[in-house]
Amino acid sequence: MSTPISTNAIGGGILKQLHVDAWSVVNDHLSWTIAGKTHRFATDDADGLRVDLDVTDPAGAIASSVRVVVSGSFDGMLVLEPDAAARLHLERFEIPGTAVIDRGSHRIECRRARVRVRLPDVGVDALVPVAIWPR
Repeated sequence: MSTPISTNAIGGGILKQLHVDAWSVVNDHLSWTIAGKTHRFATDDADGLRVDLDVTDPAGAIASSVRVVVSGSFDGMLVLEPDAAARLHLERFEIPGTAVIDRGSHRIECRRARVRVRLPDVGVDALVPVAIWPR
């Protein structure tokens, strides 16, 4: 069986983790409102659901902008492709055990780690658990 197509994605869990009060997709951006302040993610796709999320390793030493799909069907926090995780050296910040992602007809076991999400304009600086797709 071949490995299913995977992509970097954020799910509903990250909205709860970061205390997002409201979100919307309007024309060329996705907005998150947190404690009365709004962060806008620019997007270049028609549906507004592919955005760049700036993340770092937990220590804040290595930064990367990751193109993610906003997934309404994924209730987890964040899932990254192996190459994105490697750029951040997340192997140094792995959480023991696996995260299981249910893709309907099959389940995929993923490594787990943490990343830091920073959105200074809305006061977010949070460690977020991440699943890492297998190679």
